[in-house]
Amino acid sequence: MPVSTDGDWITATSVQAGLTWQVRFVDDLLEATPETVPDLFWLSDPVYATANMPGPRAVVIDRNVKVLFGDQFAALFERFGLEPIWFEAEGGENSKTLAQYGDLAGKLLSLDLDRRGQPLILIGGGTITDIGGLLAATLYRGIPAIRIPTTLLGLCDAGIAAKVGVNHAGVKNGLGAFAPVPLTLHCLRLCSTESERRTAGGLSEISKVALTEDPALWDLLVSYGRELREQRMQHPVGRDVLWRSIIPMLTELADNLREPRLWRTMNFGHFISPTGEMVPGSTLSHGEWVAVDMAFSLVLSMQRGSLVPDLCLEILSVLGRTLGLPLWHESLGDPAMLSAALRATTGLRGGRLRLPVLLDIAKVEFVDDVDLSDLERAASELRQQAAVFSRSH
Repeated sequence: MPVSTDGDWITATSVQAGLTWQVRFVDDLLEATPETVPDLFWLSDPVYATANMPGPRAVVIDRNVKVLFGDQFAALFERFGLEPIWFEAEGGENSKTLAQYGDLAGKLLSLDLDRRGQPLILIGGGTITDIGGLLAATLYRGIPAIRIPTTLLGLCDAGIAAKVGVNHAGVKNGLGAFAPVPLTLHCLRLCSTESERRTAGGLSEISKVALTEDPALWDLLVSYGRELREQRMQHPVGRDVLWRSIIPMLTELADNLREPRLWRTMNFGHFISPTGEMVPGSTLSHGEWVAVDMAFSLVLSMQRGSLVPDLCLEILSVLGRTLGLPLWHESLGDPAMLSAALRATTGLRGGRLRLPVLLDIAKVEFVDDVDLSDLERAASELRQQAAVFSRSH
């Protein structure tokens, strides 16, 4: 099996690539001590045995996270004999750039890091884990890293993913690599300071997994989605929701690491969203664009006669009203944007659309026979439905 679990550990193994990476849940991460969690920062790969020794560590941390949790992380590192060399970075999608990557790379190269014994420690949301992962993949042709996601989106998506990169030349993740980081430490308490809107964006990615892979996870979102959003995941079912969302994601990544198979259920919600995120002036986050994209695909599937209308409208209601996610963006009314999404998607998927559309909860088919007129018709319908199901802010 590409994914196995053992207590608080989830291990993903890509047999084809000969790579293994792990996610570890540590509920009281900031209070951990060598007595309670002696192997907290250990890497299991024997190649990196020296990385388990005390000493200096380069720490790339989101500037805002440093303000919120910097003292607690500093105390944590001190307890474990680690000497942090702090590098503050800007979070947010607009900062996921080659310029920030280059600036950090120059500073890190000046340290003369031990490429096996001094893993990077990456603390922040998806931007930090993406840029930091690219740094780890490229500095000296590859050094280990430890991720500590501090946003729900990082915990369920970017912080566990095998893909790393930056946006470039107007292309979402235009530069990057398939390079899973050996260890990610998960602590839900770290995302308790997020805004409700940011939590909803993370729940969007969890919804993607639930709708395509796990009916029980979808039931949890239907039943507790509002509380999870309002309580920033600090709810009794929050840990189970996060855990269940990670297993299918890691399973697909490990079994299809460099994407020799281009039909991927995890591409649900990622048809229009990569193009939409790069639309000048867009204020929607990645998770919000995924929600818009999922809503678009649901309506498209309903219009094709593949998804029954009642279920389509029920899902739109959960996404919009329960989870508080946007279902529409004005750029969907622009045929040029829709055409650009078609071109970009087929270019990335071997000249075919391979678009995942929902037939039922946890039942997906992949379609190629979609053209611009289909997309325009779906956009017109979605505009009307979004007016009904979007939560009032």
